[in-house]
Amino acid sequence: MYVFGDTNSEKLRMIIRQNDEEVDEFNFDPKCNDWEDYIVNTHIPGLVRYALRR
Repeated sequence: MYVFGDTNSEKLRMIIRQNDEEVDEFNFDPKCNDWEDYIVNTHIPGLVRYALRR
């Protein structure tokens, strides 16, 4: 079983926060994403089109 870890992403966000000049340029906050929209309109159609086609 695989468990998703975000340790590297969190390290990247911490480094970006330390350098105020890059905060706006590299807005890397997954909390800002509309995950429901992504799953419904991007992820599921991609699975159907590429992973589930025969």
